[in-house]
Amino acid sequence: MKILSIDTASNICGVSILEDSNSICKLDSNLGTTHSENLMPMIRRSI
Repeated sequence: MKILSIDTASNICGVSILEDSNSICKLDSNLGTTHSENLMPMIRRSI
């Protein structure tokens, strides 16, 4: 099973994809509080 994990709790926005507890992709962005602008492009890059 694949899991999409999204972290927007701080200034760093993070996206990762796990498959059976193995990390497939992890992206972080430290562009301040622009998560709403960066989240979807980050998800697209990770798949």
